[in-house]
Amino acid sequence: MPKHPFYRIFGSGMSALAQYLRFQGITVSGSDRLVTSEDTASLRRSLEGLGCTISSQDGSGVNEETDAVCISTAIEESNPDIAAACIRGLPILHRSDLLATIIATKKTIAVTGTSGKSTVAAMIFEFLTACGKSPSLISGASLRRLEKQGLIGNAYSGGSDLLVVEADEATERLLNTVRMPQCSLILRRIIKRLTR
Repeated sequence: MPKHPFYRIFGSGMSALAQYLRFQGITVSGSDRLVTSEDTASLRRSLEGLGCTISSQDGSGVNEETDAVCISTAIEESNPDIAAACIRGLPILHRSDLLATIIATKKTIAVTGTSGKSTVAAMIFEFLTACGKSPSLISGASLRRLEKQGLIGNAYSGGSDLLVVEADEATERLLNTVRMPQCSLILRRIIKRLTR
């Protein structure tokens, strides 16, 4: 079974992707600079409860079982985990590229914009759920109803091929996640937020 480490796994976007892949039966590991912080202890326990292996950001999480690594724009190139992946010649995927790959396998509704995307994605997810459509979810914010079910709340695996995602507008990779879905909602987008 493939193993995919995530770096900054405690980040909202990364933790949602890690959960979604675990829900699909894919082996997931990850690291975060806040691995020993009390502030992230609950999230760490939840991810480990799903079967994710969490390690320090010292390169030790990248090993012979690792197939590819997933990073966000918050990861510096000097990160020891990235260096270990480069030494092993492993593919390094940006979070948005992995999300685009997932989007391509589902009937996806992608929501993006400078503000309001978490709220709108949650509303669409709840509407579809109320209609009995059993959608999946990958979001940057936790939904209270999912938290009450004992989940972290920003990811869910439904029983249909419908997927609601919150797509990142803050990088040039926006097109990776909004050109392939069945439906894309672009709320408000402020150009000055785009970064490289």
